[in-house]
Amino acid sequence: MAYHNHDFEFAPKDGRVPYEVLMERLDASLVDLELDLYWAVKAGQDPAAMFARHHGRFPLWHLKDAGPLPERTMLEVGAGTIDFAALFAAGRIAGLKHAFIEHDNPEDALASVQASAAALNKLPG
Repeated sequence: MAYHNHDFEFAPKDGRVPYEVLMERLDASLVDLELDLYWAVKAGQDPAAMFARHHGRFPLWHLKDAGPLPERTMLEVGAGTIDFAALFAAGRIAGLKHAFIEHDNPEDALASVQASAAALNKLPG
């Protein structure tokens, strides 16, 4: 079982961040977290800081990029502002096992996947 986030889980409710409540209450031995890097960044989160606070909790990642503020438009990996090289360098801390290229509404799905794969293949390591 895995939980996949969007941006709304990071909007405070009654003084608490719902995603942090989930982190506290979900049994790590039963539920993995599938961190969508784009939605976390769009919500103003720092995935590397999340990895540091919650070692090993993020074995699954969704990969898509974010354009500049304020819109944070969804883009192919490598076309935006997310530092994927730094995040993959922190993959061990995160517990990364599998990463999935994704784009919710690409104009051309195959071209989108190809562009993201090409950018990922250029990363060090």
